[in-house]
Amino acid sequence: MHPPRWLPDGLRLVAVGWLDGPAEFPKGSTHPGVITKLLDLDLSFLIKEGTRGYHRCFYCPSRKEADLWLPAPEAPYSPFHRRPKSCLSLGHHLLRLDPIVYMCPALLPHYVVAHRYRPPDAFQVAVSQGAFLRDSDLVPT
Repeated sequence: MHPPRWLPDGLRLVAVGWLDGPAEFPKGSTHPGVITKLLDLDLSFLIKEGTRGYHRCFYCPSRKEADLWLPAPEAPYSPFHRRPKSCLSLGHHLLRLDPIVYMCPALLPHYVVAHRYRPPDAFQVAVSQGAFLRDSDLVPT
């Protein structure tokens, strides 16, 4: 990130939901309230800097299907466009429930809804009780 930004002191970063094939991942039901909160996230909670561009879902049946959701060059694109149907996204979210900050990809709602990925229980509790962070919540160097 430019300029570099950090988490406040005393917090531990834990990554959740970074799925890529052909690895197996935990499947099952996710609490409906968690799904709703994930789907309702808006762009103000998206951390785009420091990412390596757009990411396509490995698990979608067809790469051509994923390409259908590429933005038209003349249209502004939101990474949440057609979420969770979209197989394409950009960035990640940070979710704080002291003393942990969970980092998850913007594609997480897609993984949960389209592929039945079941996030860890601790993450689901954090979604219910914690707070999503904005870029402005990070500490500049």
